[in-house]
Amino acid sequence: RDYGDPHAEHLRVRRAAGLFDLTHLGRFDILGKNRAAFLQSLFTNNIEDAPPGAVLYGLFCNPDGGVIDDALVLNLPDRLCVSVSAENAAALEAWLHSRALEADGVNMRDETSRTVALSLQGPASRAVLGAIAPGAAGQLQRGQCLQTTLDGTDVVIARAGYTGERGYDLFCPEKNAAALWGRLLEAGRPLGLGPAGMAARESLRIEACLPAYGHELAEDRSPIEAGLKVFVDFAKRFIGRGAVIAQSNSEHSPWLVAFEMAGDCLPRPGNEVEADDQPTGVVTSATWSPCLKKNVGMAYIAQYYSLSGRMVNIRVERRRHPAFIVDKPLFRRNQTSAAPARRLTVQ
Repeated sequence: RDYGDPHAEHLRVRRAAGLFDLTHLGRFDILGKNRAAFLQSLFTNNIEDAPPGAVLYGLFCNPDGGVIDDALVLNLPDRLCVSVSAENAAALEAWLHSRALEADGVNMRDETSRTVALSLQGPASRAVLGAIAPGAAGQLQRGQCLQTTLDGTDVVIARAGYTGERGYDLFCPEKNAAALWGRLLEAGRPLGLGPAGMAARESLRIEACLPAYGHELAEDRSPIEAGLKVFVDFAKRFIGRGAVIAQSNSEHSPWLVAFEMAGDCLPRPGNEVEADDQPTGVVTSATWSPCLKKNVGMAYIAQYYSLSGRMVNIRVERRRHPAFIVDKPLFRRNQTSAAPARRLTVQ
């Protein structure tokens, strides 16, 4: 859903705060005494070493090292709460469920229809949350979560986001979602908070150079190619580990880069990238940047052409349009008056 002006919503998040409804994302709980060991064998990040209240970003890979999906995992006292992309939620849950049936002391519970996910994002998000939950706003550091009660409603709050800004994801029972949404907007309006939709979330994501499943992440793309090596613990076993290690040592794998268009053309995912008159890659995401006031995006290209400052051409409708490879993330404080972007998904 959008709220009339995605560009205005985008800038509101950069300058103050925006509230997103992320109910469409997949959510399920992993329970049982062996839940951490179970997920440890499947997830690229280290679940077993995570302290209580940790929020971990990581990936599920296939045996060839490709990404089945990325996920946020919340380490709660009685369960692991897993949040995944909407596009792949059903397939990933079925994949995990089939493996859980073979594991001892592990159960899964689908929470997608029973709970709602809201996301409060922007430099004013801490002040907004502090207006209704001062304890949570003060306690939560980057990569942490907690369970609390707001106006009699059980809520899980995680310091996380997908915009490149400070932010919080809030999970509550479906029956209490409208009240929590209204409470947040009421408390946040004096601080500049307003609702924001998926178009704004997408342009914020691209400015922050955060990969998305179906764009930068796919079953034929590895975490290494996507620039997510920091979220892979090679010291432990997980499905696809050998292939991912091989990718990390390869000089021939493509890399995910950011680009800025030299002109007014807005490419689309799938458009071919050329260098030295040869095909060298493909666009994965592109958008008009309200902060940079130019068309920007991400693409996979050969490592040789991936250095910042390199000029490439992007083919759109049989015509070549020049673009420049730039450093990630695309958005920085010195480019606008808004707050700075951060590279990591978990904040």
